[in-house]
Amino acid sequence: MIDKIVFSEELKDLADWFSKSISDSMKARLYLILSSELSTEEFQQSIIWAYKNCKFFPAPIELINAVLGTLDDRALIDWANISRDTSLLSPVGRKALQAIGGSSTVRFSEKPEFLRKEFFTAYKAFAVKAAPDDLRSRQIESQEAKTLMGVND
Repeated sequence: MIDKIVFSEELKDLADWFSKSISDSMKARLYLILSSELSTEEFQQSIIWAYKNCKFFPAPIELINAVLGTLDDRALIDWANISRDTSLLSPVGRKALQAIGGSSTVRFSEKPEFLRKEFFTAYKAFAVKAAPDDLRSRQIESQEAKTLMGVND
């Protein structure tokens, strides 16, 4: 969860940098999306990345990928951690591992390349399902999102 004060200040500065105005409802949506993926420190790292690398105001996925890596990168890291130490798996990685039958299935598989593909498919499905990309699908109205951010009309 990103600290709301840090988020507001950093987002305002970033918007100013790109000469962009952001409505309160958009600010609230960005907070919900980014807070579900990044800590305060990670958010601040992503803002620094945006200053250095973006020509236009970044989409939320650009900020997330800048710090955490792409979805494929994260799936690959979790796949490698299955053989090393399953306690290092992300929550999405744990769900994907269970979906393909657990760590013993992977260890004793005669076709690990097939399981790898299945793991990546499950990983992406769980990651997308967990992400609040579409606020309408979660039935969060703009006013409720504004309330979360402490924005008053």
